[in-house]
Amino acid sequence: MSPLPVEVVELRRWLLDVALPLWWTTGADHSGGGFHEASNLDGSPGPSPHRARTIARQVFVYGQAGRLGWNGPWRKATGHALEYLRQRFIKADGTIASVVELDGSIRDAPFDLYDQAF
Repeated sequence: MSPLPVEVVELRRWLLDVALPLWWTTGADHSGGGFHEASNLDGSPGPSPHRARTIARQVFVYGQAGRLGWNGPWRKATGHALEYLRQRFIKADGTIASVVELDGSIRDAPFDLYDQAF
């Protein structure tokens, strides 16, 4: 078996040592729940409503991080995102809201199959 290309090794290092810790420390909304949609150039969160697909992606990403052997708080991050998704995005009819405002209210948006898929 040949060794992994240098680019693959570097990408894995960046993901596990830089990206995942940054997304958890500054990307997660530790006071309001979920994850921020965007970051400003200085690393501070940009005040944008939360999208269901962003939160669902973070559930997947941190779950995969644990599978890859990341020693960071992948269980906590996954649970943080999943709990927010359950609490804020699931509507009374069982469908998923596309967007939740920063105050926690659901933005009135039409049904979107793409968001349901996440």
